[in-house]
This record gives sequence, C-alpha cells and structure tokens, in this order.
Amino acid sequence: MQEQFDSLERKLNETIQFPDTYTFKFIYALKEKTTLKQRVEDLLSKHSMEIVTYNEKISSKGTYVSSSYTIQALNAKQLVSVYKDSQHIEGITVL
Repeated sequence: MQEQFDSLERKLNETIQFPDTYTFKFIYALKEKTTLKQRVEDLLSKHSMEIVTYNEKISSKGTYVSSSYTIQALNAKQLVSVYKDSQHIEGITVL
C-alpha cells in the first residue's frame, strides 16, 4: 500500500504546482451523514487544510451523500496524508 501512496505523491508533484487548491470527494451513507461529515472535517482540520468550498449531492435513491471539499493544499505530502488517514474512517469512500 505504501508504494501506491508514494506513486500518488510523485504524480501530484508532477501535475500540481503547490500551493494550490485540490478537491477531495468523500462518499458515505446518508443515514451516517452527520457523524461522518464531522469526521471528514476533523481529518481535514488535523492536516491544517483550509476548506475553500464545500458541495454535497444526495444520490438519486437517497441512500448516499457525495461530499466535495476544495481545500488549499501546501504540498503533495499533505494530500497523501489525508488519503492515508481516511482509510481509518469506517463507512467512507474517498475518490
């Protein structure tokens, strides 16, 4: 798994000139929205990320929520850290 994160960090460094904005997309069950949204926002805060914009969309069947956070990123390592730590939040998928 670490190899995938190292590869992601290299790709981010090749394609983004930091600091820059970056959008994370999280998907979770609508019934868990309040709890999981707070956990995602705590995760972003933990990594000192300023949320620039937030958008959400509920799935057509009303089962899932797709939350997009555009943040101000300082470097690729910061972004990769969010992806790593998000693995430990049960019930979310990160795109």
